[in-house]
Amino acid sequence: VRKDTAGAPKAWLDVVVEPVRVYVHEPIRVHLDAGVLQHVRIDQGRANNGVVYFDCEVQADWLTAFPGGEPIEVAAPARNNTWMVQGNMAVPVVGEDGYERDGERWRRFRFERAFLPTRPGKIELAAPRFRFNVVRQRGRDLFGQPRNVAEPMYVYGQPVTIEVLPIPEAGRPTPYYGAVGRFTIDATVDRDRVRRGGSVKLTLTVRGQGNCEFLRLPTLDDLQGFHKLGQAEAQRDADKVVVTFDLSPLSIDVKEVPAIGWNFFDTTPGVEAFVQVATKPVPLQVQEIANAETLAPLPENVAKAVTPGVDDIFDLPAFDGPTAVVRRVPGWLGFAVATAPWVLVFAVAFWLRRRRARAADVVGQRARAAGRAFVAAVRSGGDPLDALAAYVGDRIGVPTAAVFSPDLAQRLQAAHVPAELAAAVAAAIDRGTAARYGGGGALSAADAQALVAQLEGQRFGVGALLPLLLPLLLASHLTAPLPAQGGLAEAVAAYRAADYGKAEAAFAREFQSTGDRRLLRARGNCLFRLGDLPRAVWAYESARLGLPRDPELAANLDVVRARLELPTTTAGLLAEVDALRARLSPSEQAVVAAICMLLAAACLGFWWRRVGLRWVGGLAALPGGWLAFVLVTTAGLPPPTAIALEKLALVAEPRTGLAAVATVRPGVAVELLGGGEGTFARVRAGDRSGYVPRSAIAIIE
Repeated sequence: VRKDTAGAPKAWLDVVVEPVRVYVHEPIRVHLDAGVLQHVRIDQGRANNGVVYFDCEVQADWLTAFPGGEPIEVAAPARNNTWMVQGNMAVPVVGEDGYERDGERWRRFRFERAFLPTRPGKIELAAPRFRFNVVRQRGRDLFGQPRNVAEPMYVYGQPVTIEVLPIPEAGRPTPYYGAVGRFTIDATVDRDRVRRGGSVKLTLTVRGQGNCEFLRLPTLDDLQGFHKLGQAEAQRDADKVVVTFDLSPLSIDVKEVPAIGWNFFDTTPGVEAFVQVATKPVPLQVQEIANAETLAPLPENVAKAVTPGVDDIFDLPAFDGPTAVVRRVPGWLGFAVATAPWVLVFAVAFWLRRRRARAADVVGQRARAAGRAFVAAVRSGGDPLDALAAYVGDRIGVPTAAVFSPDLAQRLQAAHVPAELAAAVAAAIDRGTAARYGGGGALSAADAQALVAQLEGQRFGVGALLPLLLPLLLASHLTAPLPAQGGLAEAVAAYRAADYGKAEAAFAREFQSTGDRRLLRARGNCLFRLGDLPRAVWAYESARLGLPRDPELAANLDVVRARLELPTTTAGLLAEVDALRARLSPSEQAVVAAICMLLAAACLGFWWRRVGLRWVGGLAALPGGWLAFVLVTTAGLPPPTAIALEKLALVAEPRTGLAAVATVRPGVAVELLGGGEGTFARVRAGDRSGYVPRSAIAIIE
C-alpha cells in the first residue's frame, strides 16, 4: 500500500468535530474544510441535470454510514454555492475563490454533516482524504466532446475519536421529553383578551444547542382551565423548535395561561444532569359573550344530522357478487408486458416487409402459383408434359424450355429435391419428350399428377425459405377466484344486534377461509364501533388492497384518521402519481402497462418519422415502463407496511430499556424493514428507523 504525497503541497483538508464528548441522542456536527491552490486546474464535469461540478471529493466511509448512529439532514448552503462530487453525486458546498492561507491563494470548499449517536461507547472515525483531479492535458473524445486527461491527487486529514456517554437512569423525570443539550423555553400568546368560547394561539419556543430535530414538547392535553382544539409544528431546525397550540378557555375565571413545565438533559460539563424548566405564566383576560343573559335553551333537543363518510362510517358492504381478493401477478409479467409489444410490432413489421418483398418477387410469385397453374392446365385438357415442365420451371425459377435438358436431375437435386424423386421427374420428362417424337408411350395426366403431388410435399427451389410465424403468448396466471363466501348470516346478525366483538370474530373467521377483502372492511366497522381506532385503520388499509377504488371504504378510512387526528400528508407530485397507481389492482396495472407499451411500440416502430406520433410514443413509454418496473419489483402491491396500534417508541436496538430515537402516534403507517416475526420488528417512520415491539403493530398483508 502506497500513500500518495504529491497532493500535499497543493491542497489541505481540515475536519472539525463538535463536540467529541457527547451523550446518546446529542447531535454531532462535523465541519469539513478543504482547499486547492488557486492556480491548480481542477477537472470539471457535468451531471445529468446539467450542473457543472468540480471533480473533487472528501472520501470517508463514515460520511455516508456513520458507525453507532444515524445521519441528520443538513440544509444546503444558502449562498456561494459550488458543486463538487460527494459519493458519486454532485452536491452543493460553500465555494470561495481567492481565500488566503499561509501566504497563498486557494480555492476553498466548505460543507457540514451532522449525526445522531444512538448507542454509548467510543466511535473511531478514520482519517478522511481529499481527492482532486488535476488537469494535465485538454482534449476531445471520439464524439467531439471536451475530455481532459486528469491525474488524481490526495491530501489526508486526521482521525477523530468520539466518546458517547449513556444518559443516566437516575433522576430521569416522567415524562422525559428526549431533549439532550442546553435549551431555554418560553411561551407567548397572540392576544391578551379573548371571549369565552373563542380561542387563543399559544406558541411554545425551545431554543438552544442539542437534538432540536428530535426532542418533544408537552402536548397540553390537560392544561388547567383550557381545552385544546389542536396543535401544529411551525418550525423545527438545528437550533429552534416552535409549536403553536389552539386553546379555548373554559370559563371567565381563567386569568392566565399557567406555567408549562418541561425538562431536558443538560450536557454542560460540570452539570450533566436532568433539568426542570418552566415558562412564565402569561396574563389573559377572558370576557363573557355579549348579551349572553338573553340566550335561552331551545324548546326541544333536536339531534344533529349525521353524514356517513363525514361524521360516521358507512354501513357494511354488500356481500353478493364476486369476491374481492388480492390477485398477485408473477414477477415475469412486468418483463413480458414491457417486451411483448415490441416483439409484436417487430413481427408485424417483418411480415409487412416480407409481404412487400413477395409482391415485388415475380419469380417467387411463379413458384407459389406453380401448383395452381398445373391443376388449371390439366383440367383444361392441356398436354401433361407441358404442364409438368411448366410446374418444374416455375418451382426452380427457370424458363420452361430450360427444363428439357439432359442435366435436369442434377439441377433438381441442387434445388434440394431428393435424388430418387429428381430422377423420376427427369425420366418422366424424357419419356414424354421421346413419345412426342414417336419414341414410346406418352406421359399420362395421372403420372404427371402423381409426380406433382410428391413435389408439392417438398421444400425446394424458390419456395424453400418460407416466412416464420412468431406466435406471442402472454398468460397472466392470476390467482384463481376463491370459493364463494358462506356463513355470513351469524356475523351480520351480530353486527345488527350491536354485538360488535362477536361480529368481528365471525368476520375474521370468514376472511381466513375466503380471503374476501370486503370482510376486512366489515371488521374495520366492528373495530370502529368498539373504539379500537388504530386496528380499524389496519383493517381498512388491508381491505384497500382488494378494493382500491371503493369510495365508501376510503371515506371510512378518512373518518377514522380524523378521529385519531392524524395529519394529512402532502408528499409531492411523484407520491400523488403513485397514489393513482395504487387505485389499480395488479392485474389492471398489467393491462394498462401493456396498452401503453403497445402504443409506444407502434408509434416509435411504424411512425418514427412523424414528430407528433414520436412524442406520443415516448410519452406512452414512460408510464408503461414505470408500471412494468413496479410489477417486476413489487408485483404491483405496496411495500410491507404496518399500523401502529399504540404509541410507539423506536429504539436503536431490539431490546427494552433504551431511550427512544423517535415516537409514532397510534394509527400511523410505518414501513416494515425487517421480518414481522419475533419479539421486535424493525420499522421506518419518516426519516427515522428503529425497533418496536411486534405486538404493538399490525402488518398489512
